[in-house]
Amino acid sequence: MANNKTITLHVEDDLAIAKLVQIGLRGMPLELHHVASGDLAIDWLDEHRPELILLDINLPGADGWEVLDFAKRKHGSRGFKVIVTTARRDAVSRATGEIHFVDKYLIKPYTMQQLQAAIEEVTAPSPDEDEQAYASMDYEED
Repeated sequence: MANNKTITLHVEDDLAIAKLVQIGLRGMPLELHHVASGDLAIDWLDEHRPELILLDINLPGADGWEVLDFAKRKHGSRGFKVIVTTARRDAVSRATGEIHFVDKYLIKPYTMQQLQAAIEEVTAPSPDEDEQAYASMDYEED
């Protein structure tokens, strides 16, 4: 993490939603980068490695699934967390999210509290990470 902030790519074509998310997440430890199309997301991902992607699915240019496929090819399938934010409520879209191993699937409209809770949930260290951090600590002996 850069400066203890989670490097986050927010892919959202609705600029009003993007602005609300930017304001709503202001107090969270995120380094937030916004792009407004799938093609711009792919360009950003080609140059940067995110720790978290907030991903709309219905995008101009490449859709969200294409963006996610590119991110996984470029950065590995487990190198980042993904929260899908979409108006798609149907079972096929949710199943597609499961096939793509998204960490969370939020249906629009969602509240900032729901988004914040989802981010906290997916970015929380797993028990294995906590154990590894504990095991790697140096202790002084008396």
